[in-house]
This record gives sequence, C-alpha cells and structure tokens, in this order.
Amino acid sequence: MTHQTRIIGWLIVAALILLPVLLGYRAGDPVEAKPQTEASVAAHEQFSYALQNAYMGLALVESREMSDWADSHYFTLKALHAERGTPPGPEALQNWALPDGVLADLRHARARLVKALKNGGILTNPQAAAQAQAAFDCWIERQEEDVDPANIELCHSKFEQQLHLLEHPKIANLRR
Repeated sequence: MTHQTRIIGWLIVAALILLPVLLGYRAGDPVEAKPQTEASVAAHEQFSYALQNAYMGLALVESREMSDWADSHYFTLKALHAERGTPPGPEALQNWALPDGVLADLRHARARLVKALKNGGILTNPQAAAQAQAAFDCWIERQEEDVDPANIELCHSKFEQQLHLLEHPKIANLRR
C-alpha cells in the first residue's frame, strides 16, 4: 500500500466519522417509550437487533452497490443507535428532498407504519416491525434519488409486505 493510498484511506475514515456532525443526524423520533414488562423488554431487544441488522444491510448496499457513502454512513449511524438500545423512529419526510408527486403516498405510508408500531407491532412481531421501518427508510432514500424505479419499487413492496404483517397479526401468526 502506497503512502498516498493510506492518506486517502484515512481521509475517508475521517470524513465518515465527521459526516454526521456536518450533515446532522436527521432520523425521525423514536416511536415507543421504554418497555415496562419482561415480555416487552424482550420484544424491544428483538426489534432493536433486527433493526440494527436491517440498517446495516442498507448501509452495505449503499456503499458496495451504489457507492453512496453519505447514505451508507447515515444508515450505519441508525444501526448503531438501534444496537445501543435507542432505535430511531421511521424517517421524517421533511428531512428528505422528495418529489412532490410522491409526498402524499409517503405521508400515508408513514402514518400507517407509525400507527402499527405504536399499536403494539413491536411487541407482536418485532422482526416485521424492524423490516417495515427499514424498508420505509429505504423507500424514502431511493425515492429522493429517483434514479432507478426498480430499486424504489423493491423497497416499497418490501415495506408493504412487512407492514401487512403488522396490520394483520392473525395472518402473521398463521405463517409462523
């Protein structure tokens, strides 16, 4: 490894560390208060773990496949918050430069997601809750870039699939 390559590597690491300060952490507010019972503590731990994994998956896709270092770092930060037991809430729409034509659909989708999470989705199906939230954030990020309709639809359909499990827990229980 040449001296110049090492310097570039260290500059990239420094930029990734400083990026949240420069961009500001812009996640939505957490959805639920701290859990009270043993069962809810376990469900919240499962949710945090699943959310951490989902956000790390998004971070890896953003870095390896999209070469989008800013969003990769952002999703890594969200994963770290989840890993520390303070999972962030779904993305707030005002934090993204979204095309006007999709705002109504995204507002409605976010409202459905927040309602499902607040109405016990984390307790009844922590895995689906985490997957739905991460897919929603993925959908927003891809929609902001508005480059590849297939990638946008991939995130959107995963969101709808996981949210359906939260909105219809009896169906989800039959599949287990």
